[in-house]
Amino acid sequence: MKLHSLVLCFEGLLVACGHHTTPMGQDASTDAFADHDADVVVDGGMAGVGMCTGLAAGLTCSTPFCAAGYAVTDLGALGAGLASIATAIDDAGNVTGRYRQTLGDPRTRAFRWSPRGGFVDLGTLGGDSSEGLGVRGERVVGVSDVAPAASHAFLSDEGGIHDLGTLGGTASIARSINAAGIAVGESRAANNVVRATRYRNGAVDDLGTLAGTPTASSAAMAINDGGVIVGRSDTATGQSHAARWANDTVVDLGTLGASPSIATAVNSHGDAAGSVTNGALSRPARFAGGTVVALGDPPGANSGTATGINNAGVIVGNSRIVTAEGQGAGPPFVFDGKSMVALDDLLPPDPVPSVRVSTANAINNAGQIAGGADRGAVVLAPRCSPAPPFLSLVSARTSKVAAPGGVAPGDLLLAALKYAGDPVAVIPPQGWLLVVDQLAGAGTDLAFHALVYVHIATAAEPLGYTFEAPEGVRVALQIAAYRALSTVDATAARGSVDFAISAPSVTTTQDNGVLIAIFISAADDKWTRAADQLSRLTQRSNVDGISLQDELRPTAGQTGTPSSVTTSGPIAAISIALR
Repeated sequence: MKLHSLVLCFEGLLVACGHHTTPMGQDASTDAFADHDADVVVDGGMAGVGMCTGLAAGLTCSTPFCAAGYAVTDLGALGAGLASIATAIDDAGNVTGRYRQTLGDPRTRAFRWSPRGGFVDLGTLGGDSSEGLGVRGERVVGVSDVAPAASHAFLSDEGGIHDLGTLGGTASIARSINAAGIAVGESRAANNVVRATRYRNGAVDDLGTLAGTPTASSAAMAINDGGVIVGRSDTATGQSHAARWANDTVVDLGTLGASPSIATAVNSHGDAAGSVTNGALSRPARFAGGTVVALGDPPGANSGTATGINNAGVIVGNSRIVTAEGQGAGPPFVFDGKSMVALDDLLPPDPVPSVRVSTANAINNAGQIAGGADRGAVVLAPRCSPAPPFLSLVSARTSKVAAPGGVAPGDLLLAALKYAGDPVAVIPPQGWLLVVDQLAGAGTDLAFHALVYVHIATAAEPLGYTFEAPEGVRVALQIAAYRALSTVDATAARGSVDFAISAPSVTTTQDNGVLIAIFISAADDKWTRAADQLSRLTQRSNVDGISLQDELRPTAGQTGTPSSVTTSGPIAAISIALR
């Protein structure tokens, strides 16, 4: 793989340092895309019925028992092939990205996919590899190898693929294109310094820097239809700050403290999204109205960056989990202006096989998200579906866990706790009520209690919760948050030493209740998805031997006995009906 990134990477930055292309300074033979390789995804879209209404570009459904979610379109199965990833999408649903012609081949090819025209291989500028990074109709911009150790920005249109040139150096990239056909990216100048670049009418323009010196570097990441460009630039003090170019003037978008920052996307209003970085950790950020707002930690991770923003202010991005031992990928997220939610929590209820989204790289004004999944390139389309009003979920291998995101006063929190011992000695947080205590494996050295607590959120919820347990007792904990539910309708539980179990049937007393089947094993084994249970919670909650699976019950009555399987016992199964 010989595509070269021209962005000067600072520590902790995700998008600029390895998201689209190989970071500068990394061995050009290194395959930067290996972590995205996979096979196929099946469209798991589910038609909305009854009381559900359209989602448009936001994330709010208008009725209590319609859940915001996304239908999945698998571009791999529609032509992009295996090991593909979508990097950009326009308002008409045209997509670009990269794919491999053969699994295991380090070379990639840029593609364009459209709802009407399907998949098109865009070729290269004569080198081995290429990648599409921006799309507008039939026009795609990106980067392509031109020689074994050089890569140039390209424009692909109905006339083929064209070299956009450089600022006099050996390499360039085009990352974004607007309706007028103006593209932006970065290029090496003759003095080998990386500069933000505009490609317009055959000209290659240096956009300059905040520092105003020939040795300062900059990079352009996105352009809107008004010609506003965002990216990052060196300042006079040597920092790297998010920057905006408009009317041939560059403006510092600011940062938080002494941290570096970058703007990676811009909408028609000129609002930008990106990240601020502190050491090894990045925070997704919004740059608007002269202010910088960090959006907080992505769900299930402690580092991340925003990759897209639409005119409704919906932001998407990617995350990483950074520890002293190293770092790995976290779940991509979507932010609707109020809360940040992992995209895995918003997937269709029953895709076959199940989909795990790995990256969210762009969002258009229809709310469609382009990215990658564990099996290839995907487009996620927002919609409302009949489903439990699930908000978010957190988990921990200790008795302490962070509060789930998006919770408002009156929302119901449900905690499933595995307590590896007998008898139980747990002190729950204030306001939490124990509703189930099921012993499993009695008389064995693997005996544990499956405990369920509920709590109605107030206006003064803490940042986290502690279920105090004796020193040395192994505990695993998950908390799920639900909106529009206020009480427990019915409960039942059973334990077993086997590896297969059914959650007991309970009787709901009101229509539109929510059944939650909770499966817990003494070991930390995975559980299968129970028939008729939504896979959304199975995917996100299936850790530490605990699996929460939920189902909307439109009509009151017997719920049936959903069954699930793991690999070892003892195990416990609990049914909780909420209303």
